[in-house]
Amino acid sequence: TIAFRTKAPVGTGTIIDLTGITNRPSVLSDTLRSAIPAGSTIILKKGQQYTIATTISLDRTVTIVSEDNFNPGRAEVFFTSNFNFAPGATIDSIKFKNITLRSDNPTSRYVFNTTQAATIDKMIFDECFITSFRGIFRQQSAASVVKLFSINNSIVTDIGNYGLI
Repeated sequence: TIAFRTKAPVGTGTIIDLTGITNRPSVLSDTLRSAIPAGSTIILKKGQQYTIATTISLDRTVTIVSEDNFNPGRAEVFFTSNFNFAPGATIDSIKFKNITLRSDNPTSRYVFNTTQAATIDKMIFDECFITSFRGIFRQQSAASVVKLFSINNSIVTDIGNYGLI
């Protein structure tokens, strides 16, 4: 007798698999701007680069993950802009899992550069490689509430004078 186990589910809610779309760096940005359901999990192809070229104002729960297979590495989200929040957004969680987050300008770029007040219960970076940002989370003119900010099993390097938060 041999016992087998299936892999754990990739995520909950709606699964949006972008692994079959190649040579279109804007596909993640386009997907996040569309009317995806709250709680969606977006799966990215390992070895592919996805560009955030203009500010994206998040207003719902989302998980962004690299595909789960035996290939080494991660999908990369390359920032030439930043994430923000929609005004007054209430978000249960924003999660990045097994993703490389990198910017084009470590002196002026952030993962989140917020100008709108929002409430986020959980902001999680799990198994990520985060590099070349001035900071990860910056609040500007309107204060947001982030109840849990968590970086687990990740490497954070080359962060400028704004630090993590």
